[in-house]
Amino acid sequence: MSTAIDSYLEELKKYAGTVRVPGLEVASAPVALADIFIEPRVRLEMKETLVKSTTRRASSARFSFQRPSEAPPEAGMRTLADEQRIVILGEPGQGKTTLLRRYAASLASDQTRERLPLLVELGRERTRTADSMRDFGWLYERLPDALRDVLGEAGWRDCCAVLRAGGFTVLLDGLDELGAYAQQQVRELVGTLKANQVVVTSRPHAYRLAPLGDFKVYSLVDLEPEEIEQLATRVSQALADQYRSESAEALERVLQVARGPAGVMGRNPLLLSFMCLAAVRKHVEGRLEEFPTRPAPLIGECLDALVEWHSKHKVNSIWPADLKGSGVINILGKLALQSFKDQSGVVRHEELEKLPGAEKGVFHEHLVPARFVAQRHRDYVFPLETFREYFAGRVVAASSDPYALVKPYLHRPEWRRVILYTAGSLEGAKAPRLALWLPTLTWLFVKGVGPLVRVLAALLGLAAFKKPIEDAGKEAAKELVSLLPGSLERWLARARCSTQYFITAIWKYHCKWPGQRYERILGRDLRLAASCLGVVEGCSEKLATRLVDALAKESLTDTSEGLMDAARSAMARKRVLELTYHRNALLRAAAAKALPEWAAEGNVQERLLALTRKDEELVVRRAGAWALKWGAAHPEVRKRQMQLIRDSDYEVRSSTWIALSWSAAKPEGQQRLMKLIRDRNDSVRRPAAKALAWAGIKPRVRQTLMEMMNNEAWYLREAAATALAEEAAEPQVQLRLLELTKDKDSHVRQAAVEALTEVAAESRVQQRLLELGDDEDWHVHRTATHALGSVAAERAVQSRLLELTTDEYPHVRSLALEALAGVAAEPQVQQRLLELTTDKRSAVRQAAVEALTEVAAEPRVQQRMLELADDEDWYVRTRATYALGNVAAKPAVQRKLLELIGDDDNLVRDTAIYALGKWAGPVQRSAVRSVARLARGAWVVGSYAWPIPRFVVQRVESLARQTKTARESLELLLQLAEAQKLEVHAVANMH
Repeated sequence: MSTAIDSYLEELKKYAGTVRVPGLEVASAPVALADIFIEPRVRLEMKETLVKSTTRRASSARFSFQRPSEAPPEAGMRTLADEQRIVILGEPGQGKTTLLRRYAASLASDQTRERLPLLVELGRERTRTADSMRDFGWLYERLPDALRDVLGEAGWRDCCAVLRAGGFTVLLDGLDELGAYAQQQVRELVGTLKANQVVVTSRPHAYRLAPLGDFKVYSLVDLEPEEIEQLATRVSQALADQYRSESAEALERVLQVARGPAGVMGRNPLLLSFMCLAAVRKHVEGRLEEFPTRPAPLIGECLDALVEWHSKHKVNSIWPADLKGSGVINILGKLALQSFKDQSGVVRHEELEKLPGAEKGVFHEHLVPARFVAQRHRDYVFPLETFREYFAGRVVAASSDPYALVKPYLHRPEWRRVILYTAGSLEGAKAPRLALWLPTLTWLFVKGVGPLVRVLAALLGLAAFKKPIEDAGKEAAKELVSLLPGSLERWLARARCSTQYFITAIWKYHCKWPGQRYERILGRDLRLAASCLGVVEGCSEKLATRLVDALAKESLTDTSEGLMDAARSAMARKRVLELTYHRNALLRAAAAKALPEWAAEGNVQERLLALTRKDEELVVRRAGAWALKWGAAHPEVRKRQMQLIRDSDYEVRSSTWIALSWSAAKPEGQQRLMKLIRDRNDSVRRPAAKALAWAGIKPRVRQTLMEMMNNEAWYLREAAATALAEEAAEPQVQLRLLELTKDKDSHVRQAAVEALTEVAAESRVQQRLLELGDDEDWHVHRTATHALGSVAAERAVQSRLLELTTDEYPHVRSLALEALAGVAAEPQVQQRLLELTTDKRSAVRQAAVEALTEVAAEPRVQQRMLELADDEDWYVRTRATYALGNVAAKPAVQRKLLELIGDDDNLVRDTAIYALGKWAGPVQRSAVRSVARLARGAWVVGSYAWPIPRFVVQRVESLARQTKTARESLELLLQLAEAQKLEVHAVANMH
């Protein structure tokens, strides 16, 4: 290894091994990351699956996103180590960057590492790079300055050689921080890193618009109570040391608030760090009772603390005494807002030049050195995206009409938090009724008063009055001109800067014209207003009640999510709790699902327990069992969960054991699960064993489970094997599991094979799985073949699976095809899969199409999928249609998908709509016309070219509120229409 690379690794350990609390690059003195790091957990993203209807014409056949209940959250560091190509999704502050830095530092320190870490911060260059293909320049330009300086050009040439040999773990942090063209470039260039391990992080909304192929996608999960306590303790101690204060009282206050009114903030690592900083500062000042419990005020307190730290606690500080947090917002807020408006995400040099001279001086002399912003060539970026959103939100809130300012951007995902911070920064005062009821007329009246008074003054001046009266009239008119409009303007500004007007305007006044009627179907305004309600303080009970009732009335598929957002307001939560008594069972269930965050509150907990005991509807009992997961610390809840785990309904049991897994990290939780896995009832024992595996098994529990593997009772051996699945990498556990694959009981063999799936790459495990491919028990054989799919790239495994595709039994061929899906790019595998798409058995054709889905871009595969879209079997057509969604940008594919929208089968039609929806780019006008022509068959209510009776539109809207497919269809048609500037009313399946 070259000297330059050695120096790079040493510098990387320093760079990635320290952070500034709270938040990278912006805060206090450096702190060792290892001292405060809590390993985050990740969960495999929901997998798109077709829900196959029981009847061919069933109108309930739909696309859905399903996550198997067997997929638990996994340790983030271990997941990164195990996957070759992985995407980590997370909202701001969830710990994406921290996880990558910790992983990079651990690789740099590991002498036994197989690959070298390359930490790339994509946001350092947010536009397309020149000469990107030459010597991996697109990576070099985005290295942190300290690392690039250490390497130099000579060292980078050495790195390029390692990159070509596949010797790097390339960590691409912040895909969402790039501009649209730069994101497209990076997606194309990721393919040049094939032999290297590649990790990408992004916000969910940015990644899902254009996902990467061949990447496993994981999402960061929120912190659990134990993790909140650990992280808060470590961060509070680190900050207290810097403030030369005690951390006990501040920590106690943080945990008290995090378990109560600010629970949603406490589960976000960045916001939890903000809470700790604000609490330590207020404790030092003797104002701990004023600790904020909402996001916007909390970030404001953090900003004040950072400013104070730079002015008082930082050594050799030159921070101006009169530069407070409000001054920082005044300067950076305008720049942040403009970066959202122009969609650049950066403070452009041209915008900076527009600042007054004094503000420009403060920007360069103080804000840049303090790392509130960082220079990137001629432009500047915000190292902490949360601050950029907060600064922009504060400027919007300070304007005379916040709603008018954000109105054009309400449905842009990148503006969502700006809007929420705006709502949280507004005054809680009520708006006058006139301003709420007649907003446009009120605005016109206030704006017209000035000209009207001037006209009256002119008329008075022309009137034939005596001189004294005429002079008095003129003076009075002048006074009115100066006073009246100003007073009315201030009155209007106060009304429009209230939270009541802001939320009402988003909900009621954004889309109210006939041409925007689709918004009433999609419900985006309503859901955004509900989210705003959850972050404001002092909102009226009447508005909260009306908004919650509107959510309930719309019956959206995600009603419970909207209700959960709104329920963060105490007033709204009161109404949500009342809805659990509603006569409509589905609405009672949605209300219950919205309350898990408050399951520890007495009245909420009591009601949820009552729903699981007394409600006659299964859907309500299931929702109640699920919602109790956050209240597992209470004895009454634990007692009830132990009863629900034996419920006759599978979904109730499933919800309960998932809830039980939340508390399995604690000793008492593991004891309860250990008691349950000894039960003779399969429906109790198996889920309890899986829940135990999720939590990370303690040594004493592991020893007990190892002993259970030798028990005479088959069901105890099976339960022990299932529970130890997460420990299969341990040599002793792995050896015992291999022995159990020879057990006389097929249930035990199957459980052992399932447990070994994650370590199928081990040579002895792989060999045993190959042997079990001939097991006499079909379930064991199926499980072993499925496990081999994870190592199908191995030649011996691949050969065996290809052999199985010639088996005389169709179900064996289908099973082998499923296992080969991960290596469908291999020429011989792809050829065999294409051959099997002509199999006379439809089940085999289906499996072959599914296996080829990820390589649908291959010309011959694409051509075969177009042919199979006309297959006689409706489910083969459906699978082929779904596969074509991966290449929906192709004109020939678009034409075929448009034809399939008129298919006789509901599921084929739904899938064609979904597949077309994957392509958000420009669509030919002829394609839009093709969709509009389908209106003749009552499938689409289309563009203005088709006159539509009002009663038909009303009927379509009524159906669309209840039908998920109708809303998905509408979203697709809106994408098609927006490309041509056409107006679409509504879309629905009329059958």
